[in-house]
Amino acid sequence: MCVVKLFLGFPCPGCGLLRSLWALLHLDFGGAFSFFPIWPAFLAFLLFRRYRYSGEIFLTLLFSQWFLRLVLNF
Repeated sequence: MCVVKLFLGFPCPGCGLLRSLWALLHLDFGGAFSFFPIWPAFLAFLLFRRYRYSGEIFLTLLFSQWFLRLVLNF
């Protein structure tokens, strides 16, 4: 369980990432999208993190999906 969600009551920006990667290892792409919808961006960030704007793009996507999860409450 996420410590942030346990103490504060709302999920952190990275909630679901580990479960998503576990689902990917089992080739469950639908489950991976349901746990962490931007997992392709995370994998792209890991591959291209040496390029100039990869971190800013990933953080923008991360916090925008986190905000949508908070607003839509899913």
